[in-house]
Amino acid sequence: QNLFSKNDDRDNAGFAYMLNLNHNQPLKSKNDISSWRFLSQLDWQYVHKNFHPVESFRDVEFAREYNLTEDFSSRFSEQMLHALVGFSNSKTSTFRYSLNWFSRITDYSAVKQELFTTNIFRNWQVDAKATYLRSKDSVQSSNYWTANAKVSKKFGKVVVGATDMMEYNLFKDARTDSVRANSFAFNEAVLYVNNGDSSLYKYGLYYKNRIEYAAQDNSLSKNLMIHEANALFQFDRIKNQHFSTKFTYRCQQLETSSDRSAVEHYFLGNVEYVGRFFKNAIILNTYYETGSGMEQRKNFSYLKVAKGQGTHVWNDYNGNGIEEIDEFEVASFQDEAEYVKIWLTSADYVNTYNNQFSQSVQLRPAAVWANKAGFRRFVARFSDVATLRTQLKHERVMLNPFYSNIEDTSLVGRLVNLNNTFSFNNSASKFAFDFVVQKLQNKNLLYYGYEVSSTDLQQVVLKSRPSNLFQLRAEYTHSVQRNQSEFLSGRTYSIERHGVGGSFILLDQKRCSGKLSYAFDMKNNLLGKEWLKAHDVSASFEYRMAKRGTFLVSARYVAIKGDVPNNTAVSYQMLNGLSVGHNALWNVSYQMSITDYLQLSLQYDGRASEGHKVVHTGSLILKAQF
Repeated sequence: QNLFSKNDDRDNAGFAYMLNLNHNQPLKSKNDISSWRFLSQLDWQYVHKNFHPVESFRDVEFAREYNLTEDFSSRFSEQMLHALVGFSNSKTSTFRYSLNWFSRITDYSAVKQELFTTNIFRNWQVDAKATYLRSKDSVQSSNYWTANAKVSKKFGKVVVGATDMMEYNLFKDARTDSVRANSFAFNEAVLYVNNGDSSLYKYGLYYKNRIEYAAQDNSLSKNLMIHEANALFQFDRIKNQHFSTKFTYRCQQLETSSDRSAVEHYFLGNVEYVGRFFKNAIILNTYYETGSGMEQRKNFSYLKVAKGQGTHVWNDYNGNGIEEIDEFEVASFQDEAEYVKIWLTSADYVNTYNNQFSQSVQLRPAAVWANKAGFRRFVARFSDVATLRTQLKHERVMLNPFYSNIEDTSLVGRLVNLNNTFSFNNSASKFAFDFVVQKLQNKNLLYYGYEVSSTDLQQVVLKSRPSNLFQLRAEYTHSVQRNQSEFLSGRTYSIERHGVGGSFILLDQKRCSGKLSYAFDMKNNLLGKEWLKAHDVSASFEYRMAKRGTFLVSARYVAIKGDVPNNTAVSYQMLNGLSVGHNALWNVSYQMSITDYLQLSLQYDGRASEGHKVVHTGSLILKAQF
């Protein structure tokens, strides 16, 4: 209800009723009460059009089962009458028949019948369910049949069975009585053999045949034939170790009159192993997958949005005033971000053979030697975490996940992501160091050709905490960032960086904390003449006020010297959005909680670069948490 206006108050009130009657009676025999019971049920529902439930009280599949687009209507009141009769034996069998009448008054009416049975005798189990819906509204009428059946038998620990699932949904136009395009039908049959429920190991073989029908020439005609075979195996008999594998083969053929010879073959297989050794001191995780499929040539564009609300910035490198695809960069500053990158649907596909591999290794000697003495206690201070992930897409069969010939034109896509962190005294407070190695390589098939990007990074980080009041941190970084474009020559570069830096961190006290940092960077383009040297000094201070919020202020000064021509993609990457000469950045922000679920944030950012106007940006954010 709108408390400030009485307009449209007539639809403020809505109501719903539900009446439910159940009867459950045992059937008596001559000597005793048998295990059979007679079931009956009668339900009636009424939902007014102005009643909007907080959560749906109907089945998840309600709209689909009744050929509706939504569970509830805001324009029509609804009624449903449900009647059920049946017999049940808790040990062996159940039989049920139900009749439903549903109406959206003056717009839609439907009658649905359902028959269900389940039977268990000896080692056999038979389940079946069939439904029939007849519905009509002002646009169309429908006849909707569904049937599901399952038959299985146990031979010791082995289960052999078959399932069949059928749907036939025919829509006809209310005026012309012609078959509508949304009509469909399918039949899916499955044969299987498995070992049922087992916690130690599992195996199974499955074959599936599926036939799909679509509307054509005022009737439903066969459209697609699918054959699919699956095999799986899982082994968990050894403690702390897991092994599983699965393979799928799929063949599908179009049955349309225009092309009856179109046959597509797909396969997918994977292997996974997880092992934990020596009380989790060593953890291994290996996964490999191979298969076939289709890769879409990626096409994208950039859409202009409100300033500061995007992710990318447009730099008119050639000065022609036209937004060209190679003139967009990820924005270094939020006030410049006024474009978002959007992916466009492409009808151009390439058949590919795919594989992916992932491996992780965790070494933590402290899990077993943390309380030991001597050499073992010293080794327990070290740890290592390594992860490797590869993805490869090739136009020919390629099972090798480490294939690395980037120049191969048949290589449609490749991703390599390697991370390794070697640590000493990782959990200690006085002194620790990390040695980090990262490698990222990515090749994509775009609509204008191939584009390859890669980053190699090595980093050493030293951390020391001489006192509970502050921490010291020093680091050295070496990296090479490469980009190669088949079509956009301006986006081909190789930027090498050497960086060294340190920081003094005032640890969190009751009210305040701070940080003072210095960094020196050297960058040069290995494929050109661009180079720079940068000195970066920054400071930040945070002040916390109980029940009143947090105040944060930061400032940064960057002095850059070098030969970096303006208005190129290489310069934007090397300068990170700044300019050669003197650069200053500052920030002031205040954040407070108005209530337990409402937060207010005020922020001011400033930026000044040599040869450019000073940029001031302010923002106010009110965040509600439900």
